[in-house]
Amino acid sequence: VYDKLGKFSIVVHKENNEGLKLPGAEFALYEDKECTKKVASGVTNDKGILEFTKLNIAKKYYLREEKAPAGYRKNSDILGKPIVTEVQLTVTETGAFKFFIDGKEYDKSSTGLYTLTGDTENKAVNVTVVNQIQLRLPETGSIFMIPMSASGIGAVVLGGILRRKKDDDQLI
Repeated sequence: VYDKLGKFSIVVHKENNEGLKLPGAEFALYEDKECTKKVASGVTNDKGILEFTKLNIAKKYYLREEKAPAGYRKNSDILGKPIVTEVQLTVTETGAFKFFIDGKEYDKSSTGLYTLTGDTENKAVNVTVVNQIQLRLPETGSIFMIPMSASGIGAVVLGGILRRKKDDDQLI
């Protein structure tokens, strides 16, 4: 006699690095690492939450941000490639649940960006996706732009004149 494994959910929590919840982020869940076989997709609600339900225990799923919330960029690596997060929930022989994020093991005592909530029949793997707030660019177009540009051009011209005079003096 075999017990059929129940289902679980992946709950995405989207926020920035200051803890502000971000609505309007679009995510998709895939069956394959290459993200070609889409299982489901959705958009974070006004609390920055999106839930993918009725997922099979022991199966690997791949979560990818498809569209960033207004005013943010999609999470990507240093080369601009979208970040794909592998998520899997398993049950041990003793009936304990553990989950894996990108191959790293977590359990119900885990805290931080990845947690496990719910009871035996309603397990949810919580994944927090954080957008970093970028440094603010300096303000341009101030009244000092013209004098600074003129002094920069003057320095280049003066350098050219002095170099030419030095070259001429060496010829004598």
